[in-house]
Amino acid sequence: MIAVSIFLNLSTPLISQEDEDIPRPSADKTFTQSLEEQERLRSQYDAAVAENRAERDSKFGVLPEDAPEDLRKEYQSVLDAMRRDLQQVRRRYTNYNVAAIDGNDLVRLRQWQEAMHQCDRSATAWLTKMSDIYASDPNKYANLGFSLMEIIRGESKMDRVSNLLTPCRAIFVDPPAALDPALLEGIGFAAYANNDYQLARDAWRQYELEASLPATKKAYNDSIDEAAAKWENELKQRNLDKTRNNPIVQLVTSKGIITIELFEDQAPLAVANFIYLIENQFYKSIKIYRVISNFCVQTGCNIGDGTGNAGYSIASEADREDRRDVFRGSLFFALGTDEKTGEIDVDSASSQFLIASCMLPRFNQSVTVFGRVIDGDYVVGSFRKVDLSEKSQREDKTVVADFLVESNVLSKRDHVYKPKPLFGELPF
Repeated sequence: MIAVSIFLNLSTPLISQEDEDIPRPSADKTFTQSLEEQERLRSQYDAAVAENRAERDSKFGVLPEDAPEDLRKEYQSVLDAMRRDLQQVRRRYTNYNVAAIDGNDLVRLRQWQEAMHQCDRSATAWLTKMSDIYASDPNKYANLGFSLMEIIRGESKMDRVSNLLTPCRAIFVDPPAALDPALLEGIGFAAYANNDYQLARDAWRQYELEASLPATKKAYNDSIDEAAAKWENELKQRNLDKTRNNPIVQLVTSKGIITIELFEDQAPLAVANFIYLIENQFYKSIKIYRVISNFCVQTGCNIGDGTGNAGYSIASEADREDRRDVFRGSLFFALGTDEKTGEIDVDSASSQFLIASCMLPRFNQSVTVFGRVIDGDYVVGSFRKVDLSEKSQREDKTVVADFLVESNVLSKRDHVYKPKPLFGELPF
């Protein structure tokens, strides 16, 4: 399954709430209906769904006939570029599958991933153009608005939010009646994950006029003031990062390439550990075993179920005054608990690490943030949602996790990177 988000494929109907509103045929187990009647009702339902989707597809992302000709040409140019890039993704994906059979898969894997990277850029341009046009006249370009809403609903639920901030802002400028709770929840999370805390607050406030926020979103909503304050400090740090010559590493995954900047000045022990493990091929063919929507991605377990480690642990750096906080794309090592007290053991970091899906306030005082994603954010939201720490999922043969293919250090400072174990011994 290709890693480009579902909204890129305009030939595939998107899941719509309207489909859910069509009455389904009864799943009557008492067989009070004849087989002929059951088949008739099933065909009737399928025809209604097909008609509904055909109607939506005829309007999805389409400009009205009276749109200015120059605007139509601009929009069509952006749309055609995205479609061409999507075709290239499909072509590269086919080549990769063929190459995997021959055993020569890494080169074509990278070609496929580079095509996805380009497609993500052109999809972002398409979404931005749609958002700008819709915002210029929401009544005239209502079709684009409903298309954007459909994208926001589906993508935010799956944690694919890197492209969604501009569409969310466009939709929320002049909120139509179609801003149902599911859409408001999605706008709120996309805004929170992308650090637009005022938009998140406004969307979730409107949601709460109709219903209670789910527990996770409520916790995020309650933390908005703290998150906004910490974001101001993080922006200052990111400006300083431009002068710090921070190490850069790359994770090649089964869904795409993620480029990471490491915070060596604020977390030298953790960075030394990460680079040491990369250079010794520890992060090669390792499962991305835990992916929780709107929360995190976790990997680095050599066993694949959350019980593995590198055979040692390193000291925490979470008490440093210059420590970094957790935002979307932040990396930090997983921590265990003290067997006697049950409390988090801040000195238990080893090889497992997490990539956050958004600001995670409850982790800020205990984890050492040692890097952040600077390219490939769309990949973070595309991994299969699994949790192989759960026995039931490990035993289910239909549950298949994505994986780290390999990891590489692209640049680093001129010294040896070797961790200092607090417990255990270095394996290499």
